[in-house]
Amino acid sequence: MRDPLEESAYFKLRGKRLFWFTVFSFLLFVVTYAASIFKQYFGFNMHWAGDNFVFNIGFFIPATLLSVIISYFTLGLTLIYWKKFPNKKQKIWTVILTLPIISLFFYMIFIFFMANTV
Repeated sequence: MRDPLEESAYFKLRGKRLFWFTVFSFLLFVVTYAASIFKQYFGFNMHWAGDNFVFNIGFFIPATLLSVIISYFTLGLTLIYWKKFPNKKQKIWTVILTLPIISLFFYMIFIFFMANTV
């Protein structure tokens, strides 16, 4: 059995790590979408399918999937250990920063399947 003070310090450190994972995931998501909007400034021709394909397969899809996986991971662990993490602000900000990523991912999946039904 762990000492309560040792357990509190453990969950304080774990909550801090999860918060920074969340910040990394959110920044990765923002940078990915900003790069998608401004990809013509990185040398990609928006009117050529080969450049769009390489950009999407090489950067956009892996970065988006990594961001979504990290978001699910941090949100899940935050909700599992909600009562054990001592810092309430970090818990709230973790949830606030992960919800836009997860909701936009579901929106992208919905649009993908609805666009193919017409």
